[in-house]
Amino acid sequence: LPTFLPTSLPTSLPTTSLPPTSLPTSLPTPRPTSVPTSAPTSLPTTLPTISFAPTKPSLTLTSALVLDGTSKSSWNAAYEETFKQSLVDVSALIESTDDFVGNLTVSDGARRSRTRRRRLQDASVSVSFVVRVDVDTGEDGAVDIDSYVTAFEAELVSATTVDEQTGVSPLDIALQATAEEKGYEVKITADQEASHSMIATETGGVESSRPPTAAPSPAPSTAQPTTPRPTPKPTPAPSVTPGNPTAVPVPAPTLAPTIESCEKVRERTGPPPDVDSARFSSTGASILVDLDAASDQAGMLAGEYFPCAELLDFADVDTAECFWVSATQIYAEVNKALDFVPGENVTLRANTTMLACDDDRCECRVRNTASSVPADPPDPLPDVEPVFQVPDSIAVCEEGGLAVEASQSIGSGGREWKQLVWSVNATGPPESRAAAKVNGTWENATEALESMQHRAANDTSSEFTAEATELQALANGGFDTLVLSLALENFLGSTKTESVEMKLSTKSIPSVLIVGGANQVAKVGNALTVEASGLASGCDGRSKAQRAVDYAWNLYRLDGVDDPEEDWTQLAEGASADFVNVAANKRYFQLDPFSLDSGTTYVARAEATDTKYDLSNTADVYLAVGVGSVVAVIEGGDRVVSVQDELQLDASSSFDEDINPDCGDGAGDWRGGVGRGGRPPNQ
Repeated sequence: LPTFLPTSLPTSLPTTSLPPTSLPTSLPTPRPTSVPTSAPTSLPTTLPTISFAPTKPSLTLTSALVLDGTSKSSWNAAYEETFKQSLVDVSALIESTDDFVGNLTVSDGARRSRTRRRRLQDASVSVSFVVRVDVDTGEDGAVDIDSYVTAFEAELVSATTVDEQTGVSPLDIALQATAEEKGYEVKITADQEASHSMIATETGGVESSRPPTAAPSPAPSTAQPTTPRPTPKPTPAPSVTPGNPTAVPVPAPTLAPTIESCEKVRERTGPPPDVDSARFSSTGASILVDLDAASDQAGMLAGEYFPCAELLDFADVDTAECFWVSATQIYAEVNKALDFVPGENVTLRANTTMLACDDDRCECRVRNTASSVPADPPDPLPDVEPVFQVPDSIAVCEEGGLAVEASQSIGSGGREWKQLVWSVNATGPPESRAAAKVNGTWENATEALESMQHRAANDTSSEFTAEATELQALANGGFDTLVLSLALENFLGSTKTESVEMKLSTKSIPSVLIVGGANQVAKVGNALTVEASGLASGCDGRSKAQRAVDYAWNLYRLDGVDDPEEDWTQLAEGASADFVNVAANKRYFQLDPFSLDSGTTYVARAEATDTKYDLSNTADVYLAVGVGSVVAVIEGGDRVVSVQDELQLDASSSFDEDINPDCGDGAGDWRGGVGRGGRPPNQ
């Protein structure tokens, strides 16, 4: 190695070229040596060389667990130290508590149950953490991040899984042992179900690197002098040949890489998230708000409910609750926000969120500015279906007249109808109306009809009524059918208009209607129940207690929904026939599961008979039987398995909704496969 300063006497031969130190000599030889050295120098170089240990790749891993037995307000350093050390004890990837990056994020974690939302008790917390661990590279020099994330996730799932025999998980044992060892009054356990949910959604990883570590080189050797032998004559000028001191000093190497400015980082990662879209769900009870970039979820956990006003702004926002579905999507329950409708703006409030951090430059992130979009209606729009509670025929002599109820109409979205409009008309044979014009009853009939039409145009309630005198005037004036139409529109913009006809009878026939409307749906695998409500006529002054009726039912199969009645096929009733009405009360029509055929339309007809006068009336209900689904069931659901273990999957519980499992194998032909990344395989 060259000496730190030139020797006082010139060397006779060029110095032997040895590998240079990482630091150059500070100055060249100032002038030629005048006298050759008499003997080799015996002193070594004055400073050892400095080298750098190779930088080993590392991986930043994130996840979260739910712990029972404490609350956020009770969490302290003892809990944090116990939690960190216990994770080290159950993890092969985390080698020490020094691997944790920053502080733990602790919150009273709310989550959703499978049936309906509920909040965790105060004695539960969710704990989010970040660790940086050393990893190995493959033959190509790259880090297989997905493999490490999967292994980390499997470690956490295993650590929080309760043993069926002991009733505790490995993490529970570690938490108790650590607390006892350190003398802490810490009694916490892992919530298995909630922790597994958190692990599945919060575990992730990104490659990072530790800064290089300076390490001194071995002590310089004194076995050989720096100059092997005396120089025979002075050198004419300072040497500048390779391996000897350079003519101009070289600056010392930098000890750390150049740090990218935050401005450059933001140019690379892009601006903070803005609201990209907002759309109502098909029911209108909620909206999904999408962001244009992955966010930090405002520091909240996925599934954790919070007041929407903390993050969003829209009409009646104070009545709404939200939770993060993912880093780019927010779910808001708006069924109580009655003034919030499609077209109203949804605003992401300023300074509420920032970009998700996927590298080591998290400090460069900035918070968002306010952004807004109009809320879109569902696509497609939900169905609206007027449902009438009305008899097919009515005796015009009934003292109470007619009341048509439509409150069971479907598709309002849980709010008042935006539009509800009744309209009324009446029809009859031309010869009957002509006779009415001759006998003087036509004028009364038209006046009664105009009165009902005026009342319908101004009635926004779900019930329409007609007085007995109006019905009698119509019947006497040549009209035999009353036609009612109802137009509905919900707040989402869906509309539907339906009409219903009622025969006007001058006889004292009983009244009968189908509860739930004249159009209903059924499934092959479900039991069917249809209810009729009948009452004998009160035109003779009988009390309601004396107006009971007898019921009978008939069932018809239709080849097409619009088939005329003469084309219907009547089905026979009986144990060995087409159907069996199993209802004990004959007001009801009940069929056992798998009594009907899928994809078929039926008509069930209820007949009510007034035994005093032997007068009958009927009411029909159209039954549309849908086509069921094929349901694939894998016993045990999702699971984590080792690549070294045998995997067996049981799908024998799979079924076809339209096949009776008691009548043989309803599974049919099944195929299975294995895919990657949560996607089904191509088949």
